[in-house]
Amino acid sequence: MNLVGVMLPTEWISNLLLASFLVISADAGITQKTDATEQISFGMEFPFDRPVALNEAAKKALATDRSIADVMKDEQVSIETIPKDWFTASEVHLGPKGETDLVVMGLGISLGPYSAGFWVLRPTAQGYEIVMATDTHDLTLLDTSTNGLQDIETGLPTGGQRYSDTYRFDGRAYQKNLPNPASSDPEEQRMFKRKTIADGVVKDDVWFHRGTWVGPNNKEVSVVTSKFKSSEDASTWVSETLLKGAKISERKPMVEAKDGPAIGERIVAVLSSEKEGEPLTILVWTEGPTVREIYSISPEIVFLAEKVFFPHYYVLVHPTK
Repeated sequence: MNLVGVMLPTEWISNLLLASFLVISADAGITQKTDATEQISFGMEFPFDRPVALNEAAKKALATDRSIADVMKDEQVSIETIPKDWFTASEVHLGPKGETDLVVMGLGISLGPYSAGFWVLRPTAQGYEIVMATDTHDLTLLDTSTNGLQDIETGLPTGGQRYSDTYRFDGRAYQKNLPNPASSDPEEQRMFKRKTIADGVVKDDVWFHRGTWVGPNNKEVSVVTSKFKSSEDASTWVSETLLKGAKISERKPMVEAKDGPAIGERIVAVLSSEKEGEPLTILVWTEGPTVREIYSISPEIVFLAEKVFFPHYYVLVHPTK
């Protein structure tokens, strides 16, 4: 078996959840709705407000998850014989009112000390499909939407802190922590179409999240966010790695208000690129341990993406635009 807590005894589960509840602080971000409105927040210590039974189509979709399929194989469980206490589910409406989606949480499967398996199922002509799968402590449907479906935030307490991720729908599935057009202008938002997404390692245990978009005139632009262990590590990486051999055309502090303290740097540089065949224009912001980049062979697309993806930063350096 390759999932923690498969078919746990009922008494052990109860004690585990009680212990988790006592350990995790009250500000963990769980909001339990007690009125008749649709539930938007889910956590592993609390029962779902209005649980629904999973039909065969939903179970069939869950069985496509490799981790669940492996356990079903080990336990010799078929779709028809999936135990009722493996999952709990709730109906939600992530987008169109006529579409009923499901938030599913593992109970007798994929359950750990501080996290549980969560799946989001969306109906299709053939039944259901999994559009999000993750192990987390809690899950909340946000007020914002991307490509027609609500954004989702997950939270996980560890080491005395709470870490959160935001998932956005890319048209086919939910993706984690990717920059999304933040401009309030719908026309500007439509200028960029998502092409690819990727995670990777910058150095050691430092990961980046990158989205590649197609902008006006079919020009591609990449938007990257990396978070280092400290501000010093971030600054060192920018200077010694990211900008090594680059021609810097602009470098100045970013401030929240006139004559206020610097919150980071804004850097514009040109890098030679054998892969692209043309020089890359790169725009970099540093803000504490976080480094954000936008780069493209088209300088115009880089600065347009700055305005569309990061309007907050844009107004700091273009206050009158």
